[in-house]
Amino acid sequence: LERCGSPGEVANEPPLGHRYDLYMYREDDAVPTYAPEVQISSTGHSKKMAWYMAALNGPDQLRQRMAWALAQIIVVGEEGSNNDEEIEAWTSFYDIFTRNAFGSLRDVLREVTYSPLMGSYL
Repeated sequence: LERCGSPGEVANEPPLGHRYDLYMYREDDAVPTYAPEVQISSTGHSKKMAWYMAALNGPDQLRQRMAWALAQIIVVGEEGSNNDEEIEAWTSFYDIFTRNAFGSLRDVLREVTYSPLMGSYL
């Protein structure tokens, strides 16, 4: 699955601070340290990070909240699927809700019906 970005989307650049701050524990450290060069992030964290960055920092807060509400009504699950690590599939599914936050429910349902993520979920 290959997906183009949403309108207005920019690249994620971790060196600029566009990531979770992780604190690393080492056996010889008495206190946690912040070391960006050794931070490891899984694809599951990337999926959540993309949502958090858009939801918390987006200038269109009403759209983000409407998209979140729609995502709570029309759901897909990770259990039993082989695509829980495919970030593009999940972000493109959520983009359906952000694009149609102020549109009709019919348009949302049409796009969800043809979504590859929903197809594999069903």
